[in-house]
Amino acid sequence: MEAKILTYRADGNGIKRIAKDLIKVVENVYYYESGDDFMIVFCYHGVLFEVERAYELNRVLSLTESMYDNWIRKNLSDEAVLNPDHYTRNLEIEVLRQSGKDEQFSTAVLENKRVYIAKQEEIERLKRERRAEADAEKARIKEEAHRKEVEKAESDWKSGESISPELFLSLCLNTGVIVQPKTKGRLLDERKTARCYNRGVYQYTPKKGRKLAYFTGYYTAMDELNKNYGM
Repeated sequence: MEAKILTYRADGNGIKRIAKDLIKVVENVYYYESGDDFMIVFCYHGVLFEVERAYELNRVLSLTESMYDNWIRKNLSDEAVLNPDHYTRNLEIEVLRQSGKDEQFSTAVLENKRVYIAKQEEIERLKRERRAEADAEKARIKEEAHRKEVEKAESDWKSGESISPELFLSLCLNTGVIVQPKTKGRLLDERKTARCYNRGVYQYTPKKGRKLAYFTGYYTAMDELNKNYGM
């Protein structure tokens, strides 16, 4: 049969009527073909409206009257639409209006929807706050651990112990020693640099045919760092 049904506009919010050739499955349950898919249509007090898209015809043909009754009870009954924990879609509100519900009832449903949305937004806000607090705590713990590593590296440096290239750069940063980008790249290249200490740098033995990397920039920074530490 050909009939007009309620569906969403392209914006996913507004409601419109469209004419479709419907095929009946059981009482109050219909469908129509939409490309390679099938759109399920329900009828509630004479109002036809889209419910969901199905990708297999067997899914549509398996619908029963009891399934329809359960859907109506969960989505369009007074108990459902006035439940503060239930979200009523715009399409379902329009179905209620056109099925004969008075304006006062529709207003109550809209108010209930507003309260639900506000509650969900508050829940999401609290989740974001908790995530932000957790991230800030993780960052604080990480920063504190790094601070302790740098303090130990400073002590090791002054006593002549070797430290990692990353911690050497941290010491330079903390004391205002400028390290050229090329030198940083060589220090952080795991194929070239093993450890740093206050008289030089330990390098990995290069592969056969390759030369040791030049660390003139490192020695300049090393001397500046030693000077800052009064060494």
